[in-house]
Amino acid sequence: MINSSLLPLVSLFNYGSCNIEESIEEVTICLLSDSYKALVIGPFISTVNLINKRDQLLISFFIGDGDPKEFSTGSDASEFIKDVDRLNAIRQDEEIKVVIKIFKNQSEGIISVYDYAALLTFLEKLSIQAILLEFNRLIKKVNLLIFEHQSDEKVSKSKSIWFVNKDFSGQPDQIERNIFINKAKTSCHYNFLAEFVLVPQDFFLNIEACARLTLLFNRLAIINAIVFLFDITVINDSNLNYKINGYKSITGDTDLNDLPADQENQYFKIYDWVYDSGNFNDKIGLARNIISLHLDGKDKIELKGDPFQSIQSSYKVYEKQNIKQYVEIRNKISDQLLSFHDRANKIIETFASGFQKSALALITFYTSAIVLKILNKDKLIEVFTIDAALLSTGFILCSAGYFFLSKWEVNAQRKRFEQNYADIKKRYADLLDEQDIERILNNDNEFKNDLKFMIDKGRNYTLLWFYFLIILLIITWLSYFIYNSQLFIEMGSFFQYY
Repeated sequence: MINSSLLPLVSLFNYGSCNIEESIEEVTICLLSDSYKALVIGPFISTVNLINKRDQLLISFFIGDGDPKEFSTGSDASEFIKDVDRLNAIRQDEEIKVVIKIFKNQSEGIISVYDYAALLTFLEKLSIQAILLEFNRLIKKVNLLIFEHQSDEKVSKSKSIWFVNKDFSGQPDQIERNIFINKAKTSCHYNFLAEFVLVPQDFFLNIEACARLTLLFNRLAIINAIVFLFDITVINDSNLNYKINGYKSITGDTDLNDLPADQENQYFKIYDWVYDSGNFNDKIGLARNIISLHLDGKDKIELKGDPFQSIQSSYKVYEKQNIKQYVEIRNKISDQLLSFHDRANKIIETFASGFQKSALALITFYTSAIVLKILNKDKLIEVFTIDAALLSTGFILCSAGYFFLSKWEVNAQRKRFEQNYADIKKRYADLLDEQDIERILNNDNEFKNDLKFMIDKGRNYTLLWFYFLIILLIITWLSYFIYNSQLFIEMGSFFQYY
């Protein structure tokens, strides 16, 4: 039966036999006839215009073993019809052969489908390796693939590959393939992993319609899930050589063409669970253990029973066994956070203590100097002689030097504080998931608050220390100049006299 999208094109000619083949890249229609049907310019043009604009048409008209008359997209239809009529006029009893080719172009991931059944026949005849190569080549271009039926067919969709009709809307998801492929590279060896971008989601149909496509894509989803789960897989044509190390170490060799459908989608469910969030190494190790117990005999990769449910149950047991260790680690991190908080307080307290000691020493010195003057002269005059002023300035400079040393010490301690915190996060990265660490550390909020506390407090004490020393220095020399103003007047007069 001729597909409705090709029927108008085929009906332009008489034919005794009709053979249609469709691949991903082209459609070939071969018509054989003993009689000639005259072409009419109007219907001919309207029919060839039914071909999708992104595709190219080539019609070759043969009589016997003679050279063909050809029509291609964009050429003169009337000239072609005249040439065919002239060729037929000199025909005797030769057979007429018409070869129609449609060259399909992929545009923004969209490819035309003119004969759905013929396309499926083409795919079914390919080896598994050849099918994967074809889909990998196509999906690499824009990370999705849309097969657009030129006549109404049943719709089928996976996450990234759609089989839809011409009036479709929306588009497939853009899969972040590198996330899954990079994980697989850490624990799987697959002979096409370095060059393929295909993942199991490409072939898992969430809208199933055509039984033949469902069977083909189910098989491809199983195969892709296997290569993302087993330790070693090598695909050669339609043969799979594999090795899985679990509770049992199993090596085998199987013909993928004989692989039955996985009605329960066990492999895909396991793959989806393993590559979802959580500790990937723990999950894939557990999955391999359970899969090795559920393989159905030597050189068979079919799963017996319900391994996915077994994996879920085993993982719950695993979590219970490890929850105590997890809580211990979490508590240890919490304790270390508290110690970091104490360290932040201690760093600033040390800096503040240095200021207090320095301030107390200076105040004690100034108080002593003032009290001694009062005791000696019974009045508060000439407290700061030149000797006292210089000595006071020396004390102030020593305090300033002590300030810079304390400030350097605080900055060094703060940098060490930040480095130690980063080291703790790295240390626990081998034991906990990154998201878990961020959750326990509250996205570093406590650390950032401690850091802000140290910076703000350090700035405040720095300003206070600076103002304190400046004020003392101003008071010292201002007092000196006030009480010794007569001396400066006499010196001025002396220099004026001479």
